[in-house]
Amino acid sequence: MFNQPMSGRKSIARLAVSCALLMVSAALWGLSAGAAADAEREYGKIVQIRSEGQLLNAERMSGILERRDFEKEDVRYTAWSQENDITVENYSLGSRVRLDCALFYFGDNTGSFDLVLDNGCALSETSAFKIFGATKGILGETVVIGGENYIVEKLLYGKAVPLIYKASEDDLRTSFDALDIICGEGTEFSASEMRMVYGVSGDITIYYEDIAKSFGALGRLALWFAFAAFALIVAGGFASGLNKWLRRAVMAGGALLAVFCCYLLTGSPFYIPDSFIPTRWSEFEFWSSTFSRFGDTWNYYFSMRAYAPDILFRSHITKLLVFSLLSAASIVVAGVCARRAVNQKAG
Repeated sequence: MFNQPMSGRKSIARLAVSCALLMVSAALWGLSAGAAADAEREYGKIVQIRSEGQLLNAERMSGILERRDFEKEDVRYTAWSQENDITVENYSLGSRVRLDCALFYFGDNTGSFDLVLDNGCALSETSAFKIFGATKGILGETVVIGGENYIVEKLLYGKAVPLIYKASEDDLRTSFDALDIICGEGTEFSASEMRMVYGVSGDITIYYEDIAKSFGALGRLALWFAFAAFALIVAGGFASGLNKWLRRAVMAGGALLAVFCCYLLTGSPFYIPDSFIPTRWSEFEFWSSTFSRFGDTWNYYFSMRAYAPDILFRSHITKLLVFSLLSAASIVVAGVCARRAVNQKAG
């Protein structure tokens, strides 16, 4: 006699929890979509030319960009490389340490890769302690790298490269592992043009717009699977009293409806880069070379050390994936709560 009202209250409570989880999921998805938009807006115009064989020539690159008569706001560049076994000195303390690795770069600062300014450097906590014997109060101090003075501008926390610095005009390295061409709004940049017309050879070309859109599609795919699972779970609860075939039909219909709604709200969860679209679909050599090049590009990108110049871009991608997965998990849990509410009411 008293169980029925208690059962009804439990059912309402579970429906309330389900609705709350759906609202949390919507908020998390908003954060994921925002991170995806930030990644594409702030870094989508970057094209990286990476050479694994012969090093790229920074002076030649600079001359090429000048001959193209690009406006300063349209195209900028950041050339960067890694250096092993580098010596850093502190004359005031008389310390001299040898670091196993360093990242240096040269080129126009756009804000995207605003690591340090001219004649500035950033030290990891370990390197700072080796050089200064402390990690506090070192900002503004001077160290000597390759005979040049550099001001300590930043302290790198966590697992970071021991040293990052921007080469000065007098200490310009003429060869680099990679070159980042940073395009302005409405500017079309073709890496193929750089190779064919100007003879710039790079083993790997990375279009950051493609990376941002690919990860955005992965986030949408997680949402699609979550809503399909939600529909299957809830529809299964409503159709529990039907025969096997009707129950399967209701569940399949619910999942298809959920997928269709996801398509209307978020768009397709698949992204095909323009480089994957041939002029003729029968070009089998195009397909084999394209997939091989795509695999090399992604293998390189995922093997890049965390201190590469795109560290800020990666932070947006990480947020995108974390928030989209949390949103998907909230939807599935909401479906389980709704299913139990339905079963409780039916019971």
